[in-house]
Order: sequence, then C-alpha cells, then structure tokens
Amino acid sequence: MATDQWREMTCNPYWFRRQLQSQGAWMWYHYLIVGAGFASAVLAERLSFQLRRTCLKSARYFTKNSPTLYPPTTTARTCDLFLSGYLRSSCQGAKAEAEKFLNAQKDFATPWHGRTRNNGMNSDRRAELTKSLITLLSEVQTDQADVADIYFCYRLLLLRKADPEGWNHWRKRANSKMSTSQLAGSFLGSGEFKHRWKLRKATRVSLKDYALYLDPDDVDVTRGIAEGQIYEPHVTKVLKRELKPDYVFVDVGCNIGWFLLLAASMLSSGKVIGVEPNPRNLQILFHSIAENGFSNVTVLPYAATDQQKLLQLSGHAAYGYVHSVDGSDAEYVNGMPLDELVGREPKIDVVKIDIEGHEPIAFRGMRGLIKTHRPVIFSEFHPRLIKDFSRLQPQDYLHDMAALGYRLMVIDFQGNEIAFDKTEQIMDYWRIQNEKYGSGDTMHLDLIARPT
Repeated sequence: MATDQWREMTCNPYWFRRQLQSQGAWMWYHYLIVGAGFASAVLAERLSFQLRRTCLKSARYFTKNSPTLYPPTTTARTCDLFLSGYLRSSCQGAKAEAEKFLNAQKDFATPWHGRTRNNGMNSDRRAELTKSLITLLSEVQTDQADVADIYFCYRLLLLRKADPEGWNHWRKRANSKMSTSQLAGSFLGSGEFKHRWKLRKATRVSLKDYALYLDPDDVDVTRGIAEGQIYEPHVTKVLKRELKPDYVFVDVGCNIGWFLLLAASMLSSGKVIGVEPNPRNLQILFHSIAENGFSNVTVLPYAATDQQKLLQLSGHAAYGYVHSVDGSDAEYVNGMPLDELVGREPKIDVVKIDIEGHEPIAFRGMRGLIKTHRPVIFSEFHPRLIKDFSRLQPQDYLHDMAALGYRLMVIDFQGNEIAFDKTEQIMDYWRIQNEKYGSGDTMHLDLIARPT
C-alpha cells in the first residue's frame, strides 16, 4: 500500500466510510465497527477494568445505534471517531472518543425520524444483523444495568423513545451500579407504566348489523376495526359465503368475537358456540353479546386441546396463546377436548379454529366430531408458531386433516380459494409468500378444509 494512502487511512476518520460506500458495503461497515469494539475489549484484557468496560460499552453503543434506527450521519461519525482511535493502536484514544459520545446523551437519546425504519434493508438481512448483535450483547451482558438496558426498558415497557431528561436520569442511576432487576423494577413501578398498561374500558364500535366491543390495549385489532370496520376481510368474505341461517357454527379461539358476532347476526335459526379461555377477552365478549341481545350464542371458557388438563396462558390480547405448564408464576386456564365440549351437539356445520399455533393439538381432540359431523373447517396455519408452541411439525397438521378425508385450500387476500393437490405444495406456497412479502417466517396462511 502506498505511503500516502496509508497515511490517509490512519489519519482521516472518513477514509473507511468512503471506501465502503463506494463498494456498496455500508452495512458490513457496521459489522466491522461492532467487531472492532468487541475486539478492543479482548485486546485490552490486561488493561484496567475501567478501560475494558468502556470498550465493551462502545460495542453495545454501536450495536444499539444501527442504521435502521438512527441517522447514518450520527452513527457514521461516532463509528469513524472510534475506528480512527482503534486503527491508530491507541486504546486510550478509543476510550476517550467512546466516552465523548457516551456522554452526548442528546444524540444518544434522540432518534431520527427522517427515513423509513428498515432503511432499505430486507427482512432476512435485518434478522441476520439482529441475531449477530444479540449474540454480541449476550457476550458482554452483566447484572449491572447499562444504556442498552435503559433503551429497551423505554422501548418495551413504556412503548416510547427516551426523552433527554429521563435518559440522563437513568444513565446516572446505571452508572451508580444499579442492577438490571432494580432498573426493571423501577420502570414497572412507575406511574407511567401503570397508567399505560392498566385495564381500560372496552371501546364500543357500531357495525352494520351489530355492535362490537374492542380491547383498547390491543392497538392493531382495535384500530383496524374502528377505522375500517373490517377484520381479516378475506376470511370474513368466505365465511359469510359459507354460513346459512340454520347452521351451527363453532368458533374456537373466538377472542373478542369478530367472527362469532358476525355468525350470530346471520344465523337467525341456527346456533353459535364460542370457545375462549382468556378472562379479559371473555368479559369484552360478554359485553358485546349483552349489548346485542343475542340469544343464539353460547361461550365456553376453555382452551381447546387434546385432553382435559391445565394449560398456561401467555402473550397479550389478540396474540395470547396456550401451552404446557412450564412455570409457577403464570396464568392458568382449563383445557378440554372439543369432543367433550361440543361433541354431543346434534349437528355442527362449520368450525373456525385460530389459537396461535395450538391448532394441531386441538385437532387431536376433535376427531370424533369431525367423523360424526364432517364440518367445513376454517383454520389459521402458522408454521413457526406451530413449531414454537406445539413443538410439532406444521406439515403433520396438514397431513392429519387430509388423512380424515379433507381437501385443503388456501384463502388468498382477495377471498379466493386456491386448491392444492398435495400438502407439500401448501408449505411451498407459504415459503413463497413469506419471500414475496419479506416476512421471514412470520406470515401465516388461512386455510379452508372441505370434506371430500
């Protein structure tokens, strides 16, 4: 390398950034920065504890200030200054530069609103980067609270970004050797947290044929219904097409009752049975039933599963889910097979099941009613949740339905039913849709299974 080029590289803090930007490798520049911060801590093994701590804090600082959340100018300037100190082989210089920006709480606490959050990064790269950063953070994690812990307390508990005054306050507390449990306890005990997360009164929405109460803490569902007066329009379209006035409809995991109340308004001479274990959802659902005066609705406060047992209820609002008991500090619900809950009904025409990955286990407990009544089945199919919560292979769920003489179809976003000859093709379709929308493995499919 020429002497002039070497001098520019070591003396000019912007040299690396220009070179990497010209090669289209800006994202990997941030990988380099994270590695530099972590490597500094390793190389400083024999130096003072304070120096090592500062280097590790620098690594955390850079991981937290990724270009997806903070302005490239601020992040780049911070990285350039730290890297220039590192390349000059001056750990003391790196320490001084890192401390300069750790103390600049205004830049550190004020996010950038000028661009979209993903900054052009697709979900796979974002997931890869996030995984790498979490790995690095786990390597330097201690029981003492630091700025990364403060950031996530604001983000996850208060659901907002830190204000400069609050940030400065908690940073000083963390510097006084506050533990992570003390920090979390302080946020959980704050008036802001209690006010934000207290159970508020259900919100009433008037629809065309009935009224519906919504959970104000379930922002996604509430906003969609309140503003658009619709929820999952593609599934709603097909279900309305399927139901007849004298049908018996079973809604498994009816939540706050969008589909249950829709069916109740349509089945003038039929019957609607809801199955829902979440106490909060039940109270909101009961409000809606009472408000509309529906007499053709029965709600069973159980979790549908494969045998009578106690289950643990986790999650929040519409994303609550049940699973095997794995801890003492939990909320418990009664689990019952659908064969015992509704198996003695004279007829069952349509079953909808949406229970956040527990569908395959609940399906085992409804084989009797399936063989007896041969209902049309609407089912959410979320492979990742099935693997995470049911510990089963998602394709086995498809095989089980097909083995009982059902033809499986996917309901697309326009409300069309797409037929497949083999269950493997549905898994392929799910992968293609996730790739198309850049959703990794977080997208689900809505299935309709018709008896052959």
